[in-house]
Amino acid sequence: MHAAINRARAELVRPAAEHQRDLAGDHLDALTARAWAVVDDPGPVVSAGKVVLDAEGRSIRDRRVLLEALKILVMIDERRARLVGLDAPRRQAVEVVTNEVVDAEIAELTQKLANREAARGRPGRDRERAAVVTGVRIELGQHQSLAGDGLLELPVLRR
Repeated sequence: MHAAINRARAELVRPAAEHQRDLAGDHLDALTARAWAVVDDPGPVVSAGKVVLDAEGRSIRDRRVLLEALKILVMIDERRARLVGLDAPRRQAVEVVTNEVVDAEIAELTQKLANREAARGRPGRDRERAAVVTGVRIELGQHQSLAGDGLLELPVLRR
């Protein structure tokens, strides 16, 4: 029963999405026609309120307007390609940071701190200083192994 309802919903939504896609395509067609009209006749260059003329007395076409119209045509084509699915889907890398990853990073940093203290021959000194100077708070949710309230204060070590 549940699957039948979901199929019926999908059939109702599909025509609406296709209709929206058709409307968007019509809108892009209208924009394309207007942009091509500007490409065909970009108008004259105007300076200080007067039309600029060439040596023969003819108005000079405004190339900046022409280039802007061409840029707009490219943007319209890009939008149309996305709309109809011509572009390949974009791949995105997603990094998931779990509590286990955070625990592993904390363990690694703790070991590095212990190694540093041992190398200096002053075990515990940096750890005491780190306990006094705290700066960064990271929300860890309900991770009971780190702190009862879900917050962890990381030390900021000064050299």
